[in-house]
Amino acid sequence: MVEERKLIIRIFGFEEMKKFPSFLSRVSGLFAGRGYNIETLTVAPVPETNLSRMTIVTKGNQRVIEQITKQLHKLIPVYKVVEHDEMIEKEMVLVKFPIDENLADIQVLCQAFNGGVANVGENMIIGMVTRWRP
Repeated sequence: MVEERKLIIRIFGFEEMKKFPSFLSRVSGLFAGRGYNIETLTVAPVPETNLSRMTIVTKGNQRVIEQITKQLHKLIPVYKVVEHDEMIEKEMVLVKFPIDENLADIQVLCQAFNGGVANVGENMIIGMVTRWRP
């Protein structure tokens, strides 16, 4: 049996990547056309550069991963494709509490779940809790 593994692929593309409305559909079409699944997909600009970053999490055997990487390099305007197979997964929850709740109670509750207070506004407190994924 061929071993499947989870992999993070980061695609760095020039800022023009945002101007190509079909770029996202081309990447997802590349995966769908070959029967590969995208578990998660995130796109964001890289600060202080003219690059954008697309992060894809997928699963596959070594042959599948090599095929995906080679096909991604052929897409325009891709600058660089980076693979990561060592990863830590965490789940995170942001919870909004009304400001009339006791801040100390919220802090203790968040810390009990490996979190804390993320932000305090005029009308609300945002708590963050995280958990390692098995």
